[in-house]
Amino acid sequence: MESPDVIAYSTLPVSTPDFGMRSMRPTDLAFVFQSWLTSYENSPFARHVSPPLYYRAHHKLIERLLTRSTTRIAHALEDEDTILGWIVFQRNPDCVHYSFVKPPFRRHGVFRALHPEGEWFVSHYTQAWAAIKGRFPTYRYNPYLIWEG
Repeated sequence: MESPDVIAYSTLPVSTPDFGMRSMRPTDLAFVFQSWLTSYENSPFARHVSPPLYYRAHHKLIERLLTRSTTRIAHALEDEDTILGWIVFQRNPDCVHYSFVKPPFRRHGVFRALHPEGEWFVSHYTQAWAAIKGRFPTYRYNPYLIWEG
């Protein structure tokens, strides 16, 4: 059975982003960590690392990135606690470290709304990014920016 969120958003066209944006709250932190770690686990980088090492080391890396970055949350309009997706980015240098959209809300403009326009770097390369990077020609991959800032 589909969740109410899937039904409510499955008919939205991409051109009508029917969601809000806000800053990350402390109550969002567990979801950001969990979704980042589990979605990146199968990336070309992480799939060659043992799971215990990956989860321990990447959790520490995410902690570092979150302390110096901005996190924006896309949420359902009727409930700011219903997270549709999120992005972690920093300025100077302009770098998107990671973003995630829940599967039921993909292809509804959430990803594009989360991502800033202009020239940006991307520090984490995923299979999903490989598939869509052509739509973001001003974004360039630079994994070494995870250490700067």
